[in-house]
Amino acid sequence: MTPQDPDDDRCETLDSGGEQATGSVSVEQLRDQLKDARERIKSMQGQQNRLMALLATERAARAALEQRLLTAPTQTPPTSGVGLWTLAMLLLAALALAGWHFHEGILAILGL
Repeated sequence: MTPQDPDDDRCETLDSGGEQATGSVSVEQLRDQLKDARERIKSMQGQQNRLMALLATERAARAALEQRLLTAPTQTPPTSGVGLWTLAMLLLAALALAGWHFHEGILAILGL
């Protein structure tokens, strides 16, 4: 059997005969690949943790900015008694004027 990767040091140590030597190289290669895969996974998890922390920071900053930019709800000023009394006086004056102007018609309707 010929090795597929001639640069691999393990392949140089193999004798040309014997499946056991080839099998042990395959197991070693698989272990190395597994180790590399675990390192890549660990690196990806670290990157994912950094990205999640960055996302949380961005969300907090966005929420703070939205709170600053949103206008506070406007409260209606409490109505003063002066405004209500003025309105009541105007209404009373309008009724008095209408009563004086239509005095005869009102008396005719009431039968007096």
